[in-house]
Amino acid sequence: AATRTRHTTAREEPVLTDRIIPQKATPANGCEIFCILDFHGTTPCPRTFREIAPVMARGYDSDRERKHSLSLLGKDLARRAKSKCELTRVSGVPLVTYEIPPIPSEPDFDRCLLVSAHVLARLEKPRSLVGDEWHHLKEVIWSDVPAVQIMALRILRQLARSNPWAQNLIDETYLDPEVIERADEADL
Repeated sequence: AATRTRHTTAREEPVLTDRIIPQKATPANGCEIFCILDFHGTTPCPRTFREIAPVMARGYDSDRERKHSLSLLGKDLARRAKSKCELTRVSGVPLVTYEIPPIPSEPDFDRCLLVSAHVLARLEKPRSLVGDEWHHLKEVIWSDVPAVQIMALRILRQLARSNPWAQNLIDETYLDPEVIERADEADL
């Protein structure tokens, strides 16, 4: 029995049709969501929309649960950060919760920071870091919050590749061995 599935026209706009879902990727290579789109010249996906929809719903539900858990940390994070970006100390800007990689299965207060949208964009694209924008890390690295120290150290390591002042600051700073160990868990 055919089910209603997605399909794209020559203009690449998704439309509903009554056929098996075509795909660009294959189920063997992890196709979960993207196989609902058919780009011309691809092979049909053996799974129907009804088979894929529950997988998408589970991912959506778990994402919502995680965001809800993070929002419960919001008041405590705002109190700790004094409603300022924890990496720039800027106030009066919208703040978002940033989880320090590697991200644990359950949200952890000690692995979260409140950062501005500008800082979040920089953290998500480390190559976009500009050394002149981060000189304030000279003060931030001395924070009494280990999560702030971890991210400051990771940012400094990234900047040290092209900014000698960042390497000098790393060399001059004494941090708790546990902070260094946690900073070594992942790159920026």
